[in-house]
Amino acid sequence: MLLLLAAVIIAFGFGAYWLSGRYVRLFKIDIKQTKFRIIRAAIAVLLTALCGIFRIGLLIVLHLLVLWGLCELVRVILRPILKHRKGTKPYSFLRTVYRFGIVPILAVAVLFTYGYFNINTVHQTRYEIASDELSRDYRVVFLSDTHYGTIQSPELLKEKVDEINSLKPDLVILGGDIVEEGTDKAEMQEVFERLGNIESVYGTYFVYGNHDRQRYTSDPEYTEEELAQTVNQNGITILKENYVEIGNDILLVGREDLSAKDERLEADALLNGADTDRFILVADHQPNNVKSNTSYAADLQLSGHTHGGQMLPLGWMTFMYNGYVYGQYQEADTDVIVSSGFAGWGFPIRTQGISEYVVVDLLAE
Repeated sequence: MLLLLAAVIIAFGFGAYWLSGRYVRLFKIDIKQTKFRIIRAAIAVLLTALCGIFRIGLLIVLHLLVLWGLCELVRVILRPILKHRKGTKPYSFLRTVYRFGIVPILAVAVLFTYGYFNINTVHQTRYEIASDELSRDYRVVFLSDTHYGTIQSPELLKEKVDEINSLKPDLVILGGDIVEEGTDKAEMQEVFERLGNIESVYGTYFVYGNHDRQRYTSDPEYTEEELAQTVNQNGITILKENYVEIGNDILLVGREDLSAKDERLEADALLNGADTDRFILVADHQPNNVKSNTSYAADLQLSGHTHGGQMLPLGWMTFMYNGYVYGQYQEADTDVIVSSGFAGWGFPIRTQGISEYVVVDLLAE
């Protein structure tokens, strides 16, 4: 991991050095002079350090580097094609656009503006699953990855809680990463108080994500005991390698997050004494280990964690890694629904996927 991080930092530094040269040349300065090479190197080091502090800056520069690279590729392709147009107004115009980096700059501005509004627009996404194991219809609401207190307005969740109540759900599942390392104790208490106001027939259930217990920081804002106490005080039930029976038809299984994989049970221990003739609904924060849930004939798995990629092209890369990024999948006899989450993580923008909560209508056949 450290080697990978070092490689990324070095690549970013060289990219920043190259990009600074592109803009310095606009002033007709010989960038090959030693003093200007030293200046460019200093700029690259400073930019790398600043982007390490201001992560949104890192994202902007990375996008500029990629788009500049694409422009260079286009230039190489078009140069022999357009050489006979040299000296004409269209050629001069295109050359000016290229030299000043207008296309990459405009593209980043448009992309990031879209990403800001996209992450702050929460959609309702619906699915239908039919089963002969159900004696009646059930409406399940699945909400995950709010990362509360970090990148979205708290008022947005309050609005959506009212919207969810209007749906009159039978069951509500909180799929993990409701809070994270950037959430303070007051915000943690606030979000579970708000989520505790969701009304449903059979209650609200919560499974841990990889961030909820703030395991990625040496200075957590709250303890795991304080988190669990807050969740329980707001009428929300924590499921962690156990199950509950919902009505006459559903067995709701809550898995421990994969980040604590040593605490995950095998199927025979997990479902010991359970009525497996019921419709088995599994809540598992990460979709990376679907096969462990299909081993006990789960009918439906609900997961989050991936954020649908959040930033292009991360979603495509995630798909290449495990295949479960966003939407509905089929694994053996198990339907798998992966939500892109209520919010994102790390950056206040989303250029891939949507922010959402999921409504699943379970239909009796």
